[in-house]
Amino acid sequence: MCGYVMYDMTHYFIHHNKPALTYWRELKEYHILHHYKNPKLGFGVSNKIWDYAFDTVLVADEKKSN
Repeated sequence: MCGYVMYDMTHYFIHHNKPALTYWRELKEYHILHHYKNPKLGFGVSNKIWDYAFDTVLVADEKKSN
């Protein structure tokens, strides 16, 4: 129960705040990609460890100008 509450609080924070720390900003961008690019990948809300474990890592397009 405590684990789910922590997950839910983190999920809320990711959606509704503007994180100052780089780690949380990058995680927010990753999570937004999960919602709007591919909802079948990128389930890591507080970290990506389970995405690596279950092979559900979501890779952002790397079409940056060279």
